[in-house]
Amino acid sequence: MPDDEGEDLPPSAKALEEHVSRRLPHVELPELLLEVDQWTHFSRRLTHADSGYPYLREETLKAVVTALVNFQYKQPLAHHWGGGTLSSSDGQRFPVRGKVRNAVSLPKYFGYGQGITFYTWTSDQFSQYGTKVISTTIRDATYVLDEILDNETDLAILEHTTDTAGFTVILTLVGYTRIPDRGEQDRLRPASPDDTPVPLLCARRLPTLLP
Repeated sequence: MPDDEGEDLPPSAKALEEHVSRRLPHVELPELLLEVDQWTHFSRRLTHADSGYPYLREETLKAVVTALVNFQYKQPLAHHWGGGTLSSSDGQRFPVRGKVRNAVSLPKYFGYGQGITFYTWTSDQFSQYGTKVISTTIRDATYVLDEILDNETDLAILEHTTDTAGFTVILTLVGYTRIPDRGEQDRLRPASPDDTPVPLLCARRLPTLLP
């Protein structure tokens, strides 16, 4: 069965696309990183635990992400997209080669090879405040709370949205209630604006509390 063919863009849309493209400079990724570093000084967080030299590890990368998210949060344009109180999370599956931690075989997605899932948390300002590499065979709901409770950015997350693979009633244990939404979307928010999720409660550590 042939794929549906998309309609041609109207001339006005093509003209706008060309106008926007002309205003966006084409730069190499290293140049872009250097420019962003001049704004945010994120590279100062990439220090070795002992030597002080630039070093990539989980703790330093988290500090970098926090700095970048906070910088964007303070930009006026970001508040036209959202207030930084709503976020969503979802997983993307990628095939891998060689010996990779958490890689598993799952023919439905990876054929005869192996793969992993990148689970990410994104705010309504389009900033990605959390990322975790997880096993594809574990349900997404197991990890939904991780970055919400470990959020060290200026984002005050009051509502969180997942698909059905990410939703679980365990979230009610940390003060979140389910709000029906359209399609497969489930929106979760604190039971009261004054409530703060309890970081000691984790979906992976309290399965026996479920009815």
